[in-house]
Amino acid sequence: MIIDLSQLTDGFSSKLRVISFFLSIIKIKKLEKKIYIYEKSSIECPYLFTELCLIKNFRVFKLNIQPKNSIIFTPFNYNIALEQLKKKYNLDPTNDYKFNSLALLSYRNFIPNKNIKKK
Repeated sequence: MIIDLSQLTDGFSSKLRVISFFLSIIKIKKLEKKIYIYEKSSIECPYLFTELCLIKNFRVFKLNIQPKNSIIFTPFNYNIALEQLKKKYNLDPTNDYKFNSLALLSYRNFIPNKNIKKK
């Protein structure tokens, strides 16, 4: 699954939030546990997720070229992009509770990179 975080400029927690949405879709739809992330650093968030964090039981790859992705999260369109994401992966409105609870629980899967653990 490809995640484009290049337009998120409001902080590191926003990146975690968007990645948790994608993790919950992967778990609900039982998709392959590989995540490709494209991101840029900004003044507000100079840190990159791919350099600082890992995800338990998932393989995370950093993309150097911006993908042609139809769903791009920005600080101003969370609700619209989230609805597009649910529509793209055919999530029923009855699965909203399951989706939201899995998105919240997926924060447990974020772990610091080995370089940070040493510090």
